[in-house]
Amino acid sequence: MAAYIPSILGAKTAAPQTKSARCQVCAPPRSTSFIPATAPVPKIRAVSRPCRRPSATSIVCLTPQAEQDLASFRELHSRLKRTNVYFVGMMGSGKSSVAQLFAKYLSYRYLDTDQLIEKVTRTTIREIFAKEGETKFRELETAILQEVCSYTNTVVSTGGGIVIQPHNWSYLQSGLVVWIDVPVPILFERLRDDVTRPLLQVEDPEGELQKILDKRQKMYENADVRIEVNSLDMGVEVVAREACRQLNNFIKSHPPRFADVYPGGLEGKPNES
Repeated sequence: MAAYIPSILGAKTAAPQTKSARCQVCAPPRSTSFIPATAPVPKIRAVSRPCRRPSATSIVCLTPQAEQDLASFRELHSRLKRTNVYFVGMMGSGKSSVAQLFAKYLSYRYLDTDQLIEKVTRTTIREIFAKEGETKFRELETAILQEVCSYTNTVVSTGGGIVIQPHNWSYLQSGLVVWIDVPVPILFERLRDDVTRPLLQVEDPEGELQKILDKRQKMYENADVRIEVNSLDMGVEVVAREACRQLNNFIKSHPPRFADVYPGGLEGKPNES
């Protein structure tokens, strides 16, 4: 399994971390020889609109919201220090769409563990469940996650059940974890006509969704930040902006223990003794 992963992730584009790497934001490194990355923050491209002034046909103007978003994502990029961001949540919560947009705004690589599993096995997740069962799928999921977490500058969309294996948290907590929390009625509306979800091929899919959420709720609550989606009208961009805001606040309220390792003047960092 491990032999397949580096070529899929594009190993030449970024140097992998060691398997024992810890979150670079919230925990000190295990070795005093750690040297943080000092590369300049890349410019982040924002969605923009043409200026409506008739005489300015070639000028592009950013909306106030776009400018604010740019500043927030640049700030987060600086604070993360190449640390990965993992999105977790129930099926239908929008993890893939949000994570992909989030990675674009953050100038990070985007990876989806379910897509990687299908690429490695050359089959669909539905077929894996049907032929080999959920246990085999969870083994593949852990193997993929183990490889993914050794990379930096990456936003990862995970499968809904990745949190149920306790040892997976040792990999997830090498970065920061965002839980997209969506109530069952909204999940059901989104998944009503989706026939690709193996766990929902039952007579009462909405009831099954509730059972699955009840089992996973406590594990999702281990995430660093929680984004509550309370409306079908809460779009991908809104969730991505809220994730950025909450991650910035989380890092501010959980400053690194060794300020010398994380230059940049984070607010609230402890005084040197």
